[in-house]
Amino acid sequence: MEDPPTVGQVRTLATAVPNRYRAMVLLAGFGGLRWGEVAGLEVRHVNWADGCVKVRQQLQAVDGGTPTLVALKTDAAWRTVFLHPEVMDALRHHVDTYDLASLLFTTPTRDALRASNWRRKVWKPATKKAGCVGIRFHDLRHTAGTLAARTGATTKELMAHGPRDIHAAMRSQHATEDRQKAIADRMARDLAPDTNVVPLRPTADE
Repeated sequence: MEDPPTVGQVRTLATAVPNRYRAMVLLAGFGGLRWGEVAGLEVRHVNWADGCVKVRQQLQAVDGGTPTLVALKTDAAWRTVFLHPEVMDALRHHVDTYDLASLLFTTPTRDALRASNWRRKVWKPATKKAGCVGIRFHDLRHTAGTLAARTGATTKELMAHGPRDIHAAMRSQHATEDRQKAIADRMARDLAPDTNVVPLRPTADE
């Protein structure tokens, strides 16, 4: 898609997925994480005091095999992502609500997520319910990149919030943690309550 999802669409999609996956959508849309990075987050990667997550690994299933945690490919992919309080609140609610072992996000039976199953059973029904058919989970990263661009972030800094391809980053036009936190703080102004959110009945867990 040419235009990234709006803030309102991100929030609407977050209410359309089952409750246990709401924070996943917000992490992608407002934090810029990929699906594999979100699915690979562990409880230990959340820094509650500073309001951030450490992105160190991703969940992958090679050739349909068992989902496996693998390190990110480059040192530059290792990053700290500071998050809006809305996302941190969703994460706190998630941790307080569900019986977690190490992974933050699992199936209701505490198994690691499979991208293909999650897309078919969770994401596609949610986009239909939210009136957002055609939006991919990956598209949410571009929303985060656009929000960061509005703060005046540099191309290098944008690449920590959205697409790591430099040409894509320049179109939306590994920074220091202090600078990343400043960007996150300024992004908060664009994440004020959105009157365009479509209220949906909360979706029960599958």
